[in-house]
Amino acid sequence: MRNLQTYRFAIPCLLAMAAASTSASTPSRPVEAPRLRAVAPARPPSADDVDPALRADIIKLMELTGSADLGRQMATIVAEAALQSFRNIHPELPTRAYLVAQDVLKAEYGRGFSDPDGFLATVIPMYAKHFTHDEVRALIAFYDSDLGRKNVALIPTLVDGYQELGKQWAVEMTPQVQQALRQRLEVEGFLLN
Repeated sequence: MRNLQTYRFAIPCLLAMAAASTSASTPSRPVEAPRLRAVAPARPPSADDVDPALRADIIKLMELTGSADLGRQMATIVAEAALQSFRNIHPELPTRAYLVAQDVLKAEYGRGFSDPDGFLATVIPMYAKHFTHDEVRALIAFYDSDLGRKNVALIPTLVDGYQELGKQWAVEMTPQVQQALRQRLEVEGFLLN
């Protein structure tokens, strides 16, 4: 049986040999590049492209559903990841420098998500693409109702429940999945250590 460790070293060698043989068989005369016509890059749709009344209703829908809060949470997650990267790049800095970096990153990413022309504004055209104005109004009516507000309020609880059930399910499934993986790899001729 072949050991996976062998392939870890053999595959890069084979790729290097294939690249070398390809370049060796390439003719030495220059090849003329195909002529391309200049094409203006497509401008991504912006919130300004959306009818102002629809734009206002989409913003209201996003507020009712908590999408605006999600943007703020996303900004915090991005800022924390950027801070960790900053720490990895500059481990020599004192704690105060990291606190300053944390303040700046959270403020700037937060502003980037909440500014009128920030990230949330880029989401408006997506809503406009997938929902008609009447559908947005119907969603507003639902999320502005008692049942809609209950739905929004329960989403964090439901997500937590899904995560907990998912963890339990994964733990229960892991032995079965590991066994199936081991059997399939052995059939393919790979031996796990």
